[in-house]
Amino acid sequence: MAFREKNFDTCYEKGIRMLARPVWPLCNLLILLYLAAEKEGLEDLAARMPEEVETQGIIYEKPAQVLKPYLPALKNMEILRGGGGASPDMPAVFSTEGQVLDMFDSLVACTQQAVLERELEKINSLLCGPCSCTLCCTGPAPDARQEYFEIPLLEHEIRLFDLPRIDSASSRACGPEDDPAFCVDGHPFFEHPPALYHWSAGWSMILPRGRSCPHLQEAGTCGIYPERPRVCRKPQIFPVVVEKPLRGVKDSRMIRQNALLAVWDCPYVKDLKEKILDYAGINELKMVFRENKA
Repeated sequence: MAFREKNFDTCYEKGIRMLARPVWPLCNLLILLYLAAEKEGLEDLAARMPEEVETQGIIYEKPAQVLKPYLPALKNMEILRGGGGASPDMPAVFSTEGQVLDMFDSLVACTQQAVLERELEKINSLLCGPCSCTLCCTGPAPDARQEYFEIPLLEHEIRLFDLPRIDSASSRACGPEDDPAFCVDGHPFFEHPPALYHWSAGWSMILPRGRSCPHLQEAGTCGIYPERPRVCRKPQIFPVVVEKPLRGVKDSRMIRQNALLAVWDCPYVKDLKEKILDYAGINELKMVFRENKA
């Protein structure tokens, strides 16, 4: 690819800067200040921070400005002081050994998950463009072990795709992973051209082998980029501080994994492996690399 002929530190410069200066240490410092304060709220404490703050060996300039987009994700910490901004129905969080975490550890884990989700979505946007990759827009290669690639969609997003819609009592009673596979006109769903399916857990677009998203243009760009679905905005570097229940699963328990997952298929994950490992270390998370398509 053309971008590999360049210095990828230059191509990925903005994303690399964010990887090197994760916001969580600053958020964690604000939480500690909040717990030590008697009356001041998170917003007031953030606003009163000096113009430069150092924590965990990282210098943050204008920390109030850095923290502002993440303050909503920190609101649940107000449970510890009886604040009104916290969600009253926070799900239970368990350790991998099955022990329920206390309120403080549960809140910190869920808060870190929310902060990293927001931060990594922005980092992904900065890294994905220079990468010029269409991996997420195409079905599996002809020799791949997978039969199809699933792109989960929110209900209001299906309007973006002029594709056949399969929405029946049978489709809504199963999922794409079921065995035997859901059939359309006597053939497994993944043997048909791309289509939208309404499963028990919601809608998704199915891209069979060798097929691509209808909005993928010849130049390798997205024809609806400003309106692209939520899932297309997600990073190839995922926080799994807490593992959330799968779509359609009623059990609301969460498991604290304290992990960072990166999809190894993605070119920028391979290019920036060491920097992603450093990011995981600063956030005190174990690093997991995994292939999505193979």
